[in-house]
Amino acid sequence: MNARSVNSWAFAAVAAATVVCGSRSAHALDMSVQVLSISQVPPYTSRVKLGHIVNGRSNMISIAVGGSLRVSCPSAYTGTIESQNYRPQTGFPPNVLSVEVPSGWLPAERELPGFNNVPGGTTLTCSYFWTAAVKEAAYSFGAGGSSMPVGGDGYTQSDTAVFEMYKPGAGTDDKNNGCIR
Repeated sequence: MNARSVNSWAFAAVAAATVVCGSRSAHALDMSVQVLSISQVPPYTSRVKLGHIVNGRSNMISIAVGGSLRVSCPSAYTGTIESQNYRPQTGFPPNVLSVEVPSGWLPAERELPGFNNVPGGTTLTCSYFWTAAVKEAAYSFGAGGSSMPVGGDGYTQSDTAVFEMYKPGAGTDDKNNGCIR
């Protein structure tokens, strides 16, 4: 068998694999995000309930899923809450992976730095900025001087959820009867 015959045979095998794999989604990648209800922990504490879940699914052998968050309030007294969590997974397809941001049990509770210094009677409109990302492995199949990339797709998504933090007044006169405004 000469070299031309081997190259032709390899090209035919790659072409047949392309036709077979091309008839279905060989490297489909899906992502979904579930953002939890973001809120102040009652009664008027400096703690925030927060979190989101990033779900990824791929027909490739490896996948990486993750995200980040940032809580900020428009106040010179308060700082920010930041967290991120990313995890890779390798296994037989389909690869399905869910990642909690922040890591651990959700909803998570985090302290908003400096909230105790906010003057009484103040309502802050705060932002929960979140990101989510999923990425699958990339492979290159080839023979006879030609190659075909497979996989390597990735998705990112981000958005902001708005919530309020209330710091009660210093006096004993409660005009809201203990309710958040």
